[in-house]
Amino acid sequence: PRLPVTEDDESSEYVALSYAWGKHYPLTTKRASLATRLAGIPIKDLPKTFRDAVVLARFLGIPSLWIDSLCIVQDDPHDWEIESSRMAAVYSNAVLTVAADEAKKAREGCLKPR
Repeated sequence: PRLPVTEDDESSEYVALSYAWGKHYPLTTKRASLATRLAGIPIKDLPKTFRDAVVLARFLGIPSLWIDSLCIVQDDPHDWEIESSRMAAVYSNAVLTVAADEAKKAREGCLKPR
């Protein structure tokens, strides 16, 4: 997966992921890793809950996935201020919000066998 840069006026379909970080932070985007994230993130590097959300978005044919720890630059106070003020809109404008409430941390995954 890649971390695309979008403008506020762009209307693309996306899935938003709501999940618990857990005690250990999941994979994040920081100023030092931003260029790497924009180039691409190997799926094997993603925590299980993130991988499950990628699988679900691909299955549904939805091209983009919004994950807070990746889409907000975590060590940039300016980016955090702007993006955190938009989070309600991010979740409400998503085609689908995946609420991974069974997973207590990002490593656990949210798709369970039935």
